[in-house]
Amino acid sequence: MHDMLGWFYRGLTGGRVTTRYPQREERLPEGFRGRPVVHPERLDPEGSWEEYERACLPGAIRVSEKTLTLDLGRCICCGLCASVPGGAFTMEPDFELAVSGRGDLVTVVHRD
Repeated sequence: MHDMLGWFYRGLTGGRVTTRYPQREERLPEGFRGRPVVHPERLDPEGSWEEYERACLPGAIRVSEKTLTLDLGRCICCGLCASVPGGAFTMEPDFELAVSGRGDLVTVVHRD
């Protein structure tokens, strides 16, 4: 909260509404959740992956018989996927999501 007030104050008094990023590294606010990352090695190859799809409110995780797809373009970074037991998803403190093409936001994991 303190960081947000600092940004607000700097914007009002300094006339600047952006940060110095990327020239200067910005400290992330406390409690910043970041983006989800899927760890394929932690997915049970014989188990059901549908619990991840059920946990994802915006439908950013889709499961078929042979794949699990994570679409960061649909993700709201709520962290519900990371709360599913097993640790196949974690929230990483990463905010850089700029990509060249829409497909670069999609991760597909195939069952062996």
